[in-house]
Amino acid sequence: MKNLLTVLFFFLLINGYVFSQENFQYISPKNNSKLVSLSTSIIAGASEKIDISNIPGNAISIQGEKSGNHNVKIKLSDDGKTIIFSPVNKFEPDEVVSVVISPGIKTIEGKSLSSVSFKFTTTPLAEPIHIDPRSIIGNVVPEQDVLYKNNIKSSNKLQSVESDTLPSDFPEITIDTVDNPAPGKLFLANFGFGGSTFLMIVNNNGTVEKYKRLSSLGLDFKVQPDGNLSYAEVIQIIGGAWQSRFIILDSTLTPVDTFQCGNGYYADVHDFKLLPNGHAVLIATDPEPVDMSQYGGDPNATVLGCIVQELDASKNVIFQWRSWDYIPITDSYFDLTGRTVDYFHQNAIDIDLDGNFLLSSRNLSQIIKIDRNTGNIIWKLGGKDNDFTFINEHDENSPNYFSYQHDIAVLPNGNITLFDNGNQHSPPHSRAVEYKLDQVTKTAELVWDYRHSPDIFANAMGSVQRLPNGNTLIGWGGAGSSAVNPILTEVHPDNSVAFELSFPAGQTSYRAFKYQWKGHESKASVTNFDVLPGNTYKFDDTNDTTGITIKFNSLDALGYNSITASVFNYSPLNPEFSANAPSVRKVYFSLEGTAINTFNGQANLELNYYPEITDPGNIIVYSRPEKDSVFSPIATSYDSSKNELMFTVSGFGDYIFGIPVTVDSAYAPIPLKPDNNEIVNQESPVDLFWGTRGIVSNYHLEVSTDTLFNSLVLDDTLSAVSYELNGLSNDTKYFWRVKANNSAGESDWSDTFNFLTATPFITVIYPNGSEEFMADSTYIIRWNDNLSDLVNINLILNDTVTISIADSVLSQTNAYEWTVPDSLQRDSSYKIEITDVSDNNILDLSDENFFINTGVVGVSEVNSVVKDYKLYQNYPNPFNPSTTIKYSLPAVSRVTISIFNVIGQKVAVILSQEQNAGVHTVVWNATDFASGVYFYRIKATGLNNKNNFVFYKKAVLIK
Repeated sequence: MKNLLTVLFFFLLINGYVFSQENFQYISPKNNSKLVSLSTSIIAGASEKIDISNIPGNAISIQGEKSGNHNVKIKLSDDGKTIIFSPVNKFEPDEVVSVVISPGIKTIEGKSLSSVSFKFTTTPLAEPIHIDPRSIIGNVVPEQDVLYKNNIKSSNKLQSVESDTLPSDFPEITIDTVDNPAPGKLFLANFGFGGSTFLMIVNNNGTVEKYKRLSSLGLDFKVQPDGNLSYAEVIQIIGGAWQSRFIILDSTLTPVDTFQCGNGYYADVHDFKLLPNGHAVLIATDPEPVDMSQYGGDPNATVLGCIVQELDASKNVIFQWRSWDYIPITDSYFDLTGRTVDYFHQNAIDIDLDGNFLLSSRNLSQIIKIDRNTGNIIWKLGGKDNDFTFINEHDENSPNYFSYQHDIAVLPNGNITLFDNGNQHSPPHSRAVEYKLDQVTKTAELVWDYRHSPDIFANAMGSVQRLPNGNTLIGWGGAGSSAVNPILTEVHPDNSVAFELSFPAGQTSYRAFKYQWKGHESKASVTNFDVLPGNTYKFDDTNDTTGITIKFNSLDALGYNSITASVFNYSPLNPEFSANAPSVRKVYFSLEGTAINTFNGQANLELNYYPEITDPGNIIVYSRPEKDSVFSPIATSYDSSKNELMFTVSGFGDYIFGIPVTVDSAYAPIPLKPDNNEIVNQESPVDLFWGTRGIVSNYHLEVSTDTLFNSLVLDDTLSAVSYELNGLSNDTKYFWRVKANNSAGESDWSDTFNFLTATPFITVIYPNGSEEFMADSTYIIRWNDNLSDLVNINLILNDTVTISIADSVLSQTNAYEWTVPDSLQRDSSYKIEITDVSDNNILDLSDENFFINTGVVGVSEVNSVVKDYKLYQNYPNPFNPSTTIKYSLPAVSRVTISIFNVIGQKVAVILSQEQNAGVHTVVWNATDFASGVYFYRIKATGLNNKNNFVFYKKAVLIK
């Protein structure tokens, strides 16, 4: 009965009845997902708020077929509807994990939630594959030295604007056109090789309002909806591979927070959104090993998938969407035959007016709308699986009216803008577009576009931003690497050019934005005259209200003096601090005066006028007497009964509000490589790598030969997140740990990892004795090693190399897919030999012989003792046009074998008869079927309707 229920559940799943429970409307991972992260959490989202206080202790069962039972930490998201079950330990690679959420969880209204059962399979990778970032961001930046100059020049349309305060390596800015541009400031980050990277805020006249030098590549510099700034910090961690995180800056360009993906993924550089409710949306690239031979490609290819995550205010992952679960690889326009296949390439995400996600996929030439409650796809715009009819578009661009696009933005009227990179246009050219979408009738009407004259072609990157006055700002992305193209163009609604800006050759900006950042304009300014000591003055009048009251305890002044208080809704320029930099709020005030030498007083600040100041109980006021001096903290207290801050004032200058950085901003690093208990090659250096959160000044690394770290072989302070360890002893176990330091203090030690040095080795795992391989069928050869080299794989018969199966396979893959040639001699004395390419003395053979036999066609019976019903994987798989299905029967049974398509429709019955006990095979000839994924089902019923057996497996037909 248990098997029957399991199969019934599976049958409902493949027929589209996935998670029909009435309350849990979202489950992650999705049932039957493949390639799931080893660090994934289990997420269950309901339609009603959940009573977290009464969740039973056995609310969830998580069972890995290798890792066993998993204990979890249970959290309820701030939406009250989403439960996060976080396993205490990671899953094992390539294992099936079974999850059961038991009945008994209740809503706050007392309603019981139905149980849910599902399975998923983890990634085969013990650690992530590292990909060169240039393959992720477009690989369009020329690797050449870039010349920088220390001044700003402009064309003859605008007089040159000089600056003597910029660094000598700050990129030269050229203003090409100025014709009534929109007010505001440009947010750019120069992007190129051979020089420094700067975040920069630039005025319409080319002067630089603020800048920040970066120590690594920075992308996507912009203002978030909450008023904070953000950019993607790209960090090199291993041999040309990169990962990123998003840094949050206050208006002084001081880092105040970081965001990273959860569930074992690293944030992708392309986009990041902070939402008004404190949540964040991030995207990630997920490199996974995929056998691409079924698509005419490499059987050992790395394919890059897409991950979308929403984090709540506590940075718990409460929503996760994976392209592996929804988007076929064949929907991509990317070359599927290479070793690395970037089939999706996510590059932008936005929130539609109905709250659902809009995701841009470059290599699908497609915008995908994702249901934020369920994870299901609502529609697809563009690409091979397009749901829309295009209206008023340019016929010459058909069928891909936009292609390899970058950027997706929703306008207040519901229209969307895109940067159409135009790689598939003839001739290739880029443009900005605006579509009016009818999401019911599925029409996309082109209502505006802009194509530069002469044409500009940006084969990657770029942006489109509709400005408040109706102008549109277009960032030309990768086109900026050429000296003849501008970095950005701003156009009026009639497409006349309002503004253009350029960088030197070889420099570009990933995106370009303009915001009405207030600059030096005050939002309120009030002057009091003839100020006397001992008196109290409110800095309010009929026109302005600053909310500031000062009692002047002492004052040294002449007659006819004055004091002016001015309030600004941003932070002052380039602040420096005498102590740790605080998290600064986006507001400050200044005091200026005439005929006053010195003064001292008590100030009160009415916070009703300062909505920017949150958490006032932790706020400290900082002051500086002059623009070039440093800020120092002053005595501050909070009167909650009046909702006022109270602090001392002792002179003219600027006063800002911040929360000091505390020690808990130093987080313990996470060891990454080598894996815990890994056996490493003692003849090569060992590279130690670790991950971190937050802002870090340096790291303290210890390596020892004992667990108490009494026998240290390394005790060092480092600035990088890696260390190359040399001169290790042979056959020795080493232990290592690391801690982080910043201006706030020192973190705890990381977990202690260990590794064992050993001579180079290879160990054949499969086939390793007594296996039966069928000619013209496909199998995976597997091995273990501690090499970072290439290996050769040979087939041995009677101690002689019969054929070379593969040359120069990367040893770290530990697997190779092999199709057994039909020409091979049928024999029972074969072995596999795997040899190090650089040293043929490092090798291993299968321990025992394995068999190569002839594949069977038609229906056959093999008399043998069979104890259980079993359905085997078909061979070959993928196949064309026929494949063999093998199964075993422990007793005389009525057997039916049926074929189903991916939506659960029965498309064939290839066997229906009574058969004796034993092992049987049947051939499915799919000549008349289309390429695709199919399921084959065995239904076997014993005599007297006993011992019912139903099971499914998947077959892939490639023509």
